Amino acid sequence: MLALYEQIRARGGKLVITVLPQPVQAMDPRFVGPEGVWSRFCAGKEGCAYVDVIDPLRQALAPFRDRLAKTNDPAEREKLVTNATNDPNHIYLGDVGGHFNEHGMRIIGDALAGGVERVLGR
Repeated sequence: MLALYEQIRARGGKLVITVLPQPVQAMDPRFVGPEGVWSRFCAGKEGCAYVDVIDPLRQALAPFRDRLAKTNDPAEREKLVTNATNDPNHIYLGDVGGHFNEHGMRIIGDALAGGVERVLGR
């Protein structure tokens, strides 16, 4: 990663690091991601920033987390999480492997946009 940072800086660019958690991790308040490692990596390096997407994702997923907490039937929970449509009554995954569908990608994009704009100075 240090070599990548140095290449980007040599060209006058900025390195933005973020880690996208699995949806289940984002919805679990006990999950502690790798943000400490990447924050420390970027500390003191000009043009290097870690953008934390976990908290914005948690906020975006709060209504779904409440619905999941109230759903005891495993089959119903699975259907709620993995429905591949953009139906607002369903969460945002495309499959059980944790791949985001279009709705999920919009949530992630919205969560990342503000942090990346701050890093780029826009």
